[in-house]
Amino acid sequence: MYRERPGRDNGRAVVPLPSLEQDAVYQEALKIVRQRRAKRAGERRAARAEKAESAESQQLEPAGQVPKYLQLSCILKPSSAQAPVPPKRPRPRPRKEPRSLPLSWLELRDTLGLTVVASLQPLLLKLSSGEHRLPTGVWLVLDPSTAQKLPRSLEPEDVGDLPLGTRPCNSKAWVAEKSVPLLQLLEEEQLTWSAAEANFAKCARGACFLALKHAGFVLKALATKECIQAQQEGMDPEKPLESTLEEIDAKVSRAAGLVGSRAAAESRRRPGASRGNGNGSPRKEAEVES
Repeated sequence: MYRERPGRDNGRAVVPLPSLEQDAVYQEALKIVRQRRAKRAGERRAARAEKAESAESQQLEPAGQVPKYLQLSCILKPSSAQAPVPPKRPRPRPRKEPRSLPLSWLELRDTLGLTVVASLQPLLLKLSSGEHRLPTGVWLVLDPSTAQKLPRSLEPEDVGDLPLGTRPCNSKAWVAEKSVPLLQLLEEEQLTWSAAEANFAKCARGACFLALKHAGFVLKALATKECIQAQQEGMDPEKPLESTLEEIDAKVSRAAGLVGSRAAAESRRRPGASRGNGNGSPRKEAEVES
């Protein structure tokens, strides 16, 4: 019921409202609401009691029995119970078919200019700076057309001085006529990587630029040969060819300094060398071989 505040007159008429306590519909609705609230409260009490009972039963389980929440599939087993994981094995790559017919040894030798000879005894070279003697077993590269002129026996023949190959070195050089019968053509089985490295090490300890460059050229030709054969068999080479060639060039550059020093010292010890004839210093004479 509306009550007017004391001391205030708003000029409106006061209309009394009916009381809900006497309304039967209101009383019936209020009764239904109270019953529903009581029912929900009873359900909540029963759920709490059931939960408390289940917790007590889990605490009273016999020893050795694993609780239910520990038996879930997400719980991992101890490491001792797990099966060992087998190591991963690399999948074998299918072997590719050759793209074309493989080149024969003669075709490879002519393509790469890999016609190599070795001396059975110390031989004599004729260079633009003079004559130079090489030790036994040093490898030299010939042009394929020049290799056909090699004598088949150690008997002296009238073949003249034998020119060396021009691909390893731009300077011209010849094998003296008396040393030509001492040359022996190396076959494919003899041209191995280990033998080529041994020949390079021998030339790096010497005093001839020409022999050092021929030894470096043989290494490059063998690396190219292995790369070509791998591609023909459908396999990838172990190392890119460009990096291998760069490593060989670096080896030649490192050994060139020591070889040049020995060549200059040898030219100074040469009996016919003269210092004041206007032909240049002994070091310049040694550098002519390069």
